[in-house]
Amino acid sequence: MKIAGIYKFVTTKARGHEARVKYHVYIGSEKGKSVFLFINSENYFGEGFEIRRVDYSFFSKPKSFIGCTGVVSYLSSEIRHLTPESFLGVLSQNDIIMLIKHIECSEVMEPRTINYIGKRLKSILA
Repeated sequence: MKIAGIYKFVTTKARGHEARVKYHVYIGSEKGKSVFLFINSENYFGEGFEIRRVDYSFFSKPKSFIGCTGVVSYLSSEIRHLTPESFLGVLSQNDIIMLIKHIECSEVMEPRTINYIGKRLKSILA
């Protein structure tokens, strides 16, 4: 998996749904789990980081939002079904920088999670 990679796959971890297709941003691995942020079609809690279809043509809506209230983690057994087609692209350098700043200002996410995301995303910046 690529840090800051955008993946699309079926998850059972989206609130209010038994199973549905969701976009995810891969953050890294921790304690044997793969850590992601969800990408949402709406800015449900006003905390999302906006990304646009003009920059990521695989999105169906003009705007999407990287959820910044918490992470979602998967055991390898939960994502072993992923194929190369699940990988859609990588966040741009500019979006990575702006996402880090956005998350660092979070009043919702736990400080440990903020630090983990920042460290992982900063590790791939040129």
